[in-house]
Parts: sequence; structure tokens; C-alpha cells
Amino acid sequence: MPREDYDALRAVLPDVGRHGLAASNRDGHADFAAHLAGRVAWVAHRHPARAAKLHRLLRAAGVATMTERGSCSAGSGGED
Repeated sequence: MPREDYDALRAVLPDVGRHGLAASNRDGHADFAAHLAGRVAWVAHRHPARAAKLHRLLRAAGVATMTERGSCSAGSGGED
């Protein structure tokens, strides 16, 4: 993941915690929580330390991670 994408993801997670998923979903993803969780899961494959920070921000924002959701359904990754 390019650094600017990581920084943007890291910035949106506290925004979700403050303003909620709907207000933070500027790109109109159908399931924004799954989109965020999938992006964090994708980061974990190459950068476990960065992903750990993102997982903490995700939980603080009140969004379940892919593991906590119990699935890695197709379409929730980084392709949207």
C-alpha cells in the first residue's frame, strides 16, 4: 500500500469514531465498515506492525475487524 493511502486510511479511522460511518463514507461504499476492515486486513499481509496500529484505530472507532466479524467475504477487500 502506498504511503499516501496508508496515511489516508489512518486519518479516516479517527474520523469514523468522531462522526460515524455514514458521515465518513465520502466515496459511498455500500458496506463501509467491511471496506475499512478489508483494507486493514490487506495491510496486515505486508506490514503487520502498521496493521496493528490500524486495528487499534479500527476498534477505537467501533468497527469490527474481519476476524471479529468472522468472515473475509469477497468484495470487502481493497478493490472498491
